[in-house]
Amino acid sequence: MCIVAGSDANFNRLCRAMERPDLAADPRFATLAERAARGDEINGLVAEWTSSLSADEITVRCVEHDVPIGTAYSAADIFNDPHMQARGDLVAIDDSVIGPVRQQAPFPRLTNQPTPVPVALPASASTTAKSGAI
Repeated sequence: MCIVAGSDANFNRLCRAMERPDLAADPRFATLAERAARGDEINGLVAEWTSSLSADEITVRCVEHDVPIGTAYSAADIFNDPHMQARGDLVAIDDSVIGPVRQQAPFPRLTNQPTPVPVALPASASTTAKSGAI
């Protein structure tokens, strides 16, 4: 998880998400500079909170309180995410050596432009690449 709470506004919202309004009122954490000076301490408090919840629960609480949050995905997470699939972020290509392969779609994709479709290397190029001749 990546929780963005450096600004005073985001920090106050995070404190509400954590059900810790006392942190927002604590003079040791009143400004970004003061929080940065006590980075290990504040990060420890947030880590303690996050370790008590699932990633989904953390996300729900942060979203409910308008705290910017992102999840670091594994490859399996990416391939199983319905949002990634719905956006067309994954495409299948037919590799001439190993057969069908799902992979990330090309980026960037531009508005009102067709999505470029990747093409697998021909078998001769794949064999050359495997031998280290490139």
